[in-house]
Amino acid sequence: MTSPKLLYTIEQPHGLGELYFTWQKGESQSLLATTGTDATVAIHDRTGNLLERMKLPGLCAEMEWDNDGDYLAVITPNSNSVLLWECHANRKINIETGLRESPSCLAWAYGEPLLAVGTQKGNMALYNHHTTKRIPIIGKHTKKITCAAWNRDSILVLASDDKSLSINNSDGDTLRVITLRDVPNDLQFSEMKTDERIAGENTQRYGSIVSYKWYGDGYILIGFSAGFIIAISTHIKEVGEELFQVKNHKDALTDVAVFGGQAASCGDGQVITLTNLAEVTIYQCIAVGDEAVAKSEPSALATFALTSEPTSIALGAAHVCSSTGAQAWFHPLAGGNFLRRQYPAPVEVLRVAGNYAAVLYQSKAMLHTQGHIEYFGLEEWRTCMRYKHTCGVTSLHVDISGARALIVDERRRPVVYWPAAGELCDVTEQVNVRSVVWDICLSERNVFAMCTDDSVLTYHYSPSSLSGAHVDLVASTPLLPDHIPLLLFSGDVYCYASGGTVIKLPLESHNTSGLADPDTDRRVLNQKKHIDKLLLLRRFAEAWLFCDAVDEPEVWRKVGEAAIADLNVEFAIRVYTKLNDVAMVWALEDAANIEELPILCGMLCACVGRGEAAARWLESGSQPQYALELQAARGQWARCADLARHAHLTAAPYVALHAAHLELTADYHEALATYEKSIITENVDDIKVKEHNAKCEAGIARMSIRCGDVMRGVTLAMKYSANIDLLRDCAQLLEEEKQYSHAAALYDHAGNTDKAASLYIKLKSWLKVEALIPKINSPSVHLQYAKAKEAEGRYQDALKSYLKAQDYESAVRINLEKLDDIDEAVQLVQESKSVQGAKMVANYFQNSDDPTSAIKFLVMSLCFDEAFQLARKNGKLDLYGDILIQTSQVRPEDFKSLALHFEGEKNHLYAGKFYFHSGDYNKAMSHLLKSGGTEEEENEAITIAIDTAAASDDEKLSRRSSVDPDIDGDRVWARRSEAPSIPLGQGAHAAGVQVPE
Repeated sequence: MTSPKLLYTIEQPHGLGELYFTWQKGESQSLLATTGTDATVAIHDRTGNLLERMKLPGLCAEMEWDNDGDYLAVITPNSNSVLLWECHANRKINIETGLRESPSCLAWAYGEPLLAVGTQKGNMALYNHHTTKRIPIIGKHTKKITCAAWNRDSILVLASDDKSLSINNSDGDTLRVITLRDVPNDLQFSEMKTDERIAGENTQRYGSIVSYKWYGDGYILIGFSAGFIIAISTHIKEVGEELFQVKNHKDALTDVAVFGGQAASCGDGQVITLTNLAEVTIYQCIAVGDEAVAKSEPSALATFALTSEPTSIALGAAHVCSSTGAQAWFHPLAGGNFLRRQYPAPVEVLRVAGNYAAVLYQSKAMLHTQGHIEYFGLEEWRTCMRYKHTCGVTSLHVDISGARALIVDERRRPVVYWPAAGELCDVTEQVNVRSVVWDICLSERNVFAMCTDDSVLTYHYSPSSLSGAHVDLVASTPLLPDHIPLLLFSGDVYCYASGGTVIKLPLESHNTSGLADPDTDRRVLNQKKHIDKLLLLRRFAEAWLFCDAVDEPEVWRKVGEAAIADLNVEFAIRVYTKLNDVAMVWALEDAANIEELPILCGMLCACVGRGEAAARWLESGSQPQYALELQAARGQWARCADLARHAHLTAAPYVALHAAHLELTADYHEALATYEKSIITENVDDIKVKEHNAKCEAGIARMSIRCGDVMRGVTLAMKYSANIDLLRDCAQLLEEEKQYSHAAALYDHAGNTDKAASLYIKLKSWLKVEALIPKINSPSVHLQYAKAKEAEGRYQDALKSYLKAQDYESAVRINLEKLDDIDEAVQLVQESKSVQGAKMVANYFQNSDDPTSAIKFLVMSLCFDEAFQLARKNGKLDLYGDILIQTSQVRPEDFKSLALHFEGEKNHLYAGKFYFHSGDYNKAMSHLLKSGGTEEEENEAITIAIDTAAASDDEKLSRRSSVDPDIDGDRVWARRSEAPSIPLGQGAHAAGVQVPE
């Protein structure tokens, strides 16, 4: 055991009198705060040097460090404020408590900079330095608060001169009040252990136990996953005691071994030997080869004795470094004196590169003081790039050139940082990252692998693409637990395995198995999957070879779109040439000559149909006219106008387009104002300017009518009377607004005389209508005019217009009812064949007691039932029948009704005649054979019988018409019985009939 050693002495830092001091809390504990009778607070470092002296308004009543050692709070009885000193920034802040009385005690909470301040009158204030939120609380106690204390669960206990103790939460709410026997003067929490123990209770800081070895006389050496090694004893008096602990590895420890008085551990790709726990030995033990079983025998290069047990070790090209607490030792590998360096706080991470070393302590790197990620140029000795992350950074992994870095923050969120452009790109998958390796092959410099406990995830980083910078997950490869990835080269990860061997692990993203499968379907499927992986890796040349083997248009198109997305225009041209897509090839050839990235991306997005993305890219470029053309093609007129105004281009055409869009969306007032703004007042004699202004004034005319300014709209429309479309549109709008006079005038000027006349008729402007009548061809207009004239009693004019409108029923009605001209009405009905007109004429004749004419016109009007009843009533059924025979639209049942009537009257001639016309040939022949009478009637019967036999196409019926004289009592039929047989080819039968003289 070493003897105590005096480090330094400070003589009367505050003069004569009592001296009070407190050590800085937290991990560093390197600062000492003192105060005394001179009403000052002094800050000293571990060597006794004075860093800061602060003048107080009175004697110090109490001072206390927060639990992280970042802030020192001081109170005095002469002020109601709290003095706060920040050690990192070396600045003083006065915090107002919000209470009028002076403070009497203070206490810091665990885990956050939350300060509780008690006062002389029993009040309390809470202050959070992160949020600067202050909460004054009145009446916590009735007398002075003497002391305060927090526990780790954020419970605040206050003790007061009123002999009570209050328990409060972090918001200042009282949970319980306990009465005491006397006035308290000190207050502390105790941390009591529970009776039940759980496995690994004290290993949260160290991680989980990965390996342990017995050594010596009942001692155990335990290795933890976080890189720590501790030794414990199993002796009765020392059970559970930690003899020592050392952290040999930054990220992970995989195994420990003990032999004699030596111990070895491996992890982080290194093997470190501890000799008597105060000695470090460097081995050359890893020789990376191409064979998976390549091995090398370790050989000791140098051994260095350390003054104390190290907590971290680093190896550089010419130095080996170790650290214990806040001290670090640098030993030259070539031998010689070592260098000792003291840091402000315990060293957490130690790294050596060339002749320079960097340390990490209290989440800060020694090279800077702001907590940023910096690229520091050692040759220029200045900061090249600085980046401030949104939260704490836990690890940083750069590629071999340092041009790309992967950041893992305290939220376990991996982010790719490209310092050249100052861009960040999130990795969508949030995994527990154990290590990261970048591919050291130049052609694969954008490929990196994130290693977890059981897998290797392959990613590709694209700094420039149509979607901006992004990271694609290519594939996942299983990883054995004892394999530690060391480096990545062209798709092969070299891992350090147990036994000192280096294993080459091919990544699944670069796996080519199954591409030559003898089964065609499986081979093509594997080749398509491999093409997808090659596209994610941006290995287009290899993808071409497999596309050529598969040779499917959709696969070629997928490759072409991937090349466009990656801005590989030349390769995309090759692909679309292969597809014979001439339009796409021309578009890509035009885009290939564009040098500005935003415009190139915008053009390529337009090629693949991504309109929104194309607009965003083009608007961010230096040539806004491209964005204007795109937005105009998409119909985004409002955006066109905005772009034109911001880019100081000639905005009038785009403003006019915007106005047209507003007009289509029924925003008429805004459209009118926009049309007025788009008028060009310069170079008005220019043809294009005239055309533009004419379009704008046409829009003003339409919108003026829409907005109620009719005269302005009509005036502008008449100004451009040659524009027929404008006149027609304005006339239609005026008609909708019931401005018929102006609408008719514009229709007339537009040549639409029919519409103009229709509106003049509504207005009863007969003079204007009569002037337009010769030009009107529309029957509907003539019909309107005729009705209007009829209503006025001008029946001749109405008749003429009805005839021009071809409304013959109305013309017949006018002749019958108004003009009493039956002859003209009959002539119109006969010429027009109007059914309704015929019905009206029939009614006229019925009323005039002329049944014959009435029957004729009833049949013409297809009123067969009425005609039959009228004919039967007046004994005119034979006339009715003759009229029916001359009518083409007659029904068979109408003839049958007549036949039944004459059959009942025993008139066989008419019964047979009408049975024949109804299609009942048997009954017709029966009645015709029975008919008799005058010679004229007999001849008519013979004729009808011949027609009946011919129409029936029935041989029996034809034979029936030739009657044997011996059977038929009527000998007259024997002379004419030959006639019906002739049409049916019965000439021989007819010749054999005997005709008596």
